[in-house]
Amino acid sequence: MALGPSFRNLPTPTSSLYRLFNHPNFDLPVNNVASSQFGRLVHCAFSPTSMILRLIFAAGCSVQGGVPSAALFFCHVPPYHTPQMLSSFAQCFLRQPPGAASLRPGDRVALAVSGGADSVAMLRLFLEVRQKLGLVLSVAHFNHRLRGRASDADEKFVAKLALSYDLPFHADRADVAAKALREQSNLEDTARRARYQFFSRLVADRHSTYVATAHTADDQAETVLAHLLRGTGIAGLAGIHPVSGQVLRPLLGFRRSELRAYLKKLRQPWREDVSNRDTHRMRARIRQQLIPLLEKRFQPLAVEHLVALASRARENEVLLASLSEHVRTLSVTLQPDGLRIGLRDLLAPLRLDRPAEVRALSARLVLDLAARIKPRSGQLSASHVLAVLQLAEFGESGKVLQLPGGLRVRRERDALLFSASEGIRR
Repeated sequence: MALGPSFRNLPTPTSSLYRLFNHPNFDLPVNNVASSQFGRLVHCAFSPTSMILRLIFAAGCSVQGGVPSAALFFCHVPPYHTPQMLSSFAQCFLRQPPGAASLRPGDRVALAVSGGADSVAMLRLFLEVRQKLGLVLSVAHFNHRLRGRASDADEKFVAKLALSYDLPFHADRADVAAKALREQSNLEDTARRARYQFFSRLVADRHSTYVATAHTADDQAETVLAHLLRGTGIAGLAGIHPVSGQVLRPLLGFRRSELRAYLKKLRQPWREDVSNRDTHRMRARIRQQLIPLLEKRFQPLAVEHLVALASRARENEVLLASLSEHVRTLSVTLQPDGLRIGLRDLLAPLRLDRPAEVRALSARLVLDLAARIKPRSGQLSASHVLAVLQLAEFGESGKVLQLPGGLRVRRERDALLFSASEGIRR
């Protein structure tokens, strides 16, 4: 049954490409694709030939020459926004996309969607701008199994959302509470580590070029305040980085309230995680109590100022990271039981003679060596860093510090040895 004019005379590459997509043996390596046959086509949705196919689909025409016309009913192509149709929020995002500047046409972006308002807004936003940016989208969801049926309902909601937009769906799950108990580690740290390991697998298995998370300006402000209250240095003040390896945070320039307003305008529902309101957790107290107090009683632009502080801190952090890497290359030796650095190289790196410069670089060296050797998650506070530097300057040979993350620092005669605690290995 023909629905329109014949396209027998299309160029051979186009008709061959169409047959390839619909060949029963054709498949792309995606996990838990909840998108039917079109889930395979979306990966190539921005090549010139596939744009011709979109015109064919939109016109309701059949492609003949060995391809069943019924396939046209199966391969639904959702309408794309033209620049004139972009919402004001999407236009604002395109003018200043923090964390998205690394994206190039053809990049495959897995959107980390929990089901909450922020991540659902990110999904709808990227659906608006994907044609403009030339991106190939998929949806990723990690079920931490922390809230029983509610966690499973979140996963089903996100899977249904991905299906409704014909996007491939990648899902994984883990009993994070049991894992944290086994490892005797912080529950939030364990959940984050499991989630980011999932993201790393998506990139390593070439399901995506990048993974985008929906951290907002509010998340950035909360992170900086949490670090300040715990005790931190420049690295902690830098907060959440817009780009970290293959993970992008494109919404760091936007407030949570903006995202909810955007969803309400779209009449797009989302899921609420009641644990976010549990004020027994410090992060929830910062969100529900401290930031509203700061905005109401002290500074209405408190969040914006904390975000600006994080940005300035990251600029300084880049310089310190470069200097620290230079010192590690020259002065740190890898031994069977850990990383060794001479006391003089730690306490007077690069032969600097200004105390402020020395302290800043020495502290950064401690953090970098710890990050490379500690066998599990656990953050070093400013007091931990100070304790290591005091061990280097005043400690007796043989004295040992036990630090978060299973880290052990031992003073030797003229050096410090950073290693994993006894019985704990990477």
